[in-house]
Amino acid sequence: MSEIAKNLKLNRSLLVRLHDCHSPDCSYKVHLIENYRSYKEIVDIPSKLFYGNTLVAHRTRPTGIEYPVHFYGVLGREEWSEDQPSYYNMAEVAQLVERVEDIVDNWPGVWGEVCQSSICVLAPYVAQVKGTVLSVDKKISELFWSPGLYTVLFSLLF
Repeated sequence: MSEIAKNLKLNRSLLVRLHDCHSPDCSYKVHLIENYRSYKEIVDIPSKLFYGNTLVAHRTRPTGIEYPVHFYGVLGREEWSEDQPSYYNMAEVAQLVERVEDIVDNWPGVWGEVCQSSICVLAPYVAQVKGTVLSVDKKISELFWSPGLYTVLFSLLF
């Protein structure tokens, strides 16, 4: 990031910049304190990182369903796509494909049948998404293009 951008504080998100514009006791500053959509194990992460452990989950995971958050480290190299103005990382693509195949093969029956609205894969680059979709089996690739209901996979860069 350029020094000009850093001086303008563009290295921080718009929401963080807006949040910091007002004092902590500002009457119209609102914080999420209850979450009714996600399991405790998922809510605990942003609660600890961003909310000072004040965010509370009100949804419990059904018994027999494994832990809903998994992290996988992938060693790979970002490459520039020739056909799109975007990067991709084939090691991450391979890991995403493996995770999707595992999810489809071990889909919990209590969630109903695996379908298009059940799995969503998010990636930071268009070429990464394209590479993932082109790499999976045809029956699985149909699952990629709808918002996720039960499973969301993120391909993140740190």
